[in-house]
Amino acid sequence: MHIEVKKYQDEDEPQLIRLLNLCFEDENLINIVKSNQLNILYSAYFENDLVGIMFVWKSRIHP
Repeated sequence: MHIEVKKYQDEDEPQLIRLLNLCFEDENLINIVKSNQLNILYSAYFENDLVGIMFVWKSRIHP
């Protein structure tokens, strides 16, 4: 199995919304992805399908 990790791109958003729905996650996580407090955002792909994301962000709650 080969998982490709690369920087998140705006084109990944439709697949991210689908992934969030499959995992019963709140789509409000999209707001973090679009936040100006975001430091790092990567996508993980398996056979051209988005299977995960990793992000690091900073806020008053999470300094």
